[in-house]
Amino acid sequence: MKLAYIYDAVYPWIKSGAEKRIYEISKRLAERGHEVHWYGLKWWDGERDR
Repeated sequence: MKLAYIYDAVYPWIKSGAEKRIYEISKRLAERGHEVHWYGLKWWDGERDR
């Protein structure tokens, strides 16, 4: 199955609940062979929050 997520911000640059949840679901679906793409409206050019 091909999936596309369209969301205003993406994990790991934004670490709130929804972004983390979408990331975890996407990761698990990709591990099962699904094709997953993310499209974000915002991005971060700075350092990653560790």
